[in-house]
Amino acid sequence: MVRKSHRDQADVETWIDRQGYALERETAATLQRWGFRSTLGRSYIDASTGKVREIDLVADARLATNIALFAVVECKRSSPTAGAWIAREADRGRAYQWWAPIMSTNMAVSFKDLVPNLTAAFALGRDQYDEQRIAFSVVEATDETNDVAYGAIRQAVDGASGWAREQDGLALCVPVVVMDVPLFALHHAEGGDQPLVEVPWRRVLWGAASGQTVVDVVTTGHLVDYAGKLRRSFDLIALAGSLVDYRA
Repeated sequence: MVRKSHRDQADVETWIDRQGYALERETAATLQRWGFRSTLGRSYIDASTGKVREIDLVADARLATNIALFAVVECKRSSPTAGAWIAREADRGRAYQWWAPIMSTNMAVSFKDLVPNLTAAFALGRDQYDEQRIAFSVVEATDETNDVAYGAIRQAVDGASGWAREQDGLALCVPVVVMDVPLFALHHAEGGDQPLVEVPWRRVLWGAASGQTVVDVVTTGHLVDYAGKLRRSFDLIALAGSLVDYRA
């Protein structure tokens, strides 16, 4: 049997398909249809290591406001053995209000002055504004040791934070993960776990209690609907920002 010394076109196309490049292009095109300017392969400097890191996609809302609004997106093609991601939820009271938006250093305004406007602007639909529907973690349903879901969320948050740091003016970044397998919500209640429910997307609290932010995890099948809601949310954020006195 003759062993191939190099990959032919079919092999390369198969490899490309596994990398998720098609998912990145689809996500960029969907956001562009909603008025975003989508750019693939942006980079930032990792504050902890000083190394250059790549962001899959940055989408600029291009709104007529003094605040630049970005969706910083990590597109994740799941492993062949993964069947789904699971968003774990719990009764958290109103703790979800204490997340902090990812902002540029020049957006010098206290979070307590901004939260009444942004909690409403970030609702993206009544189902997600319900405090019972904010997830505290997302896990991949797989037997593999590498949790793709955890890594994707961390990369999205790190990317959004890095991109925000490099903006000279006023900027706000929303980290987003787009994935290609079903997403289920598992709600942990005092009376016992509720039945598993498939959901189009979920908002996830991420980080320590003193410095948590939010990440949106979206399935590809509901990307168009989510992009529209994100666009309307950014419109509201722009309006909210016009009501706050920012001093750089």
